[in-house]
Amino acid sequence: MIDGSATAARNIVEMMKRNYGRLQTQRQVALRDFGHLDLAAYQRFADRMTDLGFVQVADYEIPEVSNSPGSLIMPTVVRCFASGDGQIVAYYYQIKPHMGRRWRTLLRGLLNLRWIDAPLDFFGNLATREIVEFGTEFSQGDWVMTSTAQQAGMIGQPASYDQCFLPANTTPTALLERHRQRLAARLQTTPTLQFKPIRNFADVQALSARLNAIKNAHRAAIGWITREELLAFCKGNAEQADAVYAEVLKLRVADNAAR
Repeated sequence: MIDGSATAARNIVEMMKRNYGRLQTQRQVALRDFGHLDLAAYQRFADRMTDLGFVQVADYEIPEVSNSPGSLIMPTVVRCFASGDGQIVAYYYQIKPHMGRRWRTLLRGLLNLRWIDAPLDFFGNLATREIVEFGTEFSQGDWVMTSTAQQAGMIGQPASYDQCFLPANTTPTALLERHRQRLAARLQTTPTLQFKPIRNFADVQALSARLNAIKNAHRAAIGWITREELLAFCKGNAEQADAVYAEVLKLRVADNAAR
């Protein structure tokens, strides 16, 4: 149990450092080059956003994710739109499992005697997921994000980042309505807030860099992972979460001693 917990702790901390220890970049791409994705679904989203008065900004990928040898998902494209006034940015992307790597992960789990949770993880992540998100940045450094990426809710965020998750089958129209309701509530509470508008791809890149920076700083400040997050990862298994967290604390001590 201890060896398994130590390995899990090391893998989780290393994953967090990879994901939150550097800035991610955005590179414009041609959607047609990603034939493994459901391109028709991208077009349906584009049509809906156009009907709602949004303007397409870019199709882009995140090379640090696409080119990661350990990623369990296929390279994906983020289709980005902005509202006519630039106050809301809309994102659509697909999470398609990398089956070869998922099979290897399943095999490693079975070899480590994870007879129950390894198959559950494998079969629970076979389907391609469609993610829709609406985001708004205020010039004071606050953020509001409304999303269908519910699994992302297991990871805590900085206090300035206000996120809300709706079910995966929520329509873009309903998600946008909820986002606008949340913006109205925020402005009613703090009427001095000012929007930071998005007009073009350079604005999207700058927004992403700012958001990456505050998320990375937050993650490093809390020691990369918390017990509460581990409890969510372990599906409420407190004994397992505590065992892994104890090993995480040892890694923190070792990191501090090495500085």
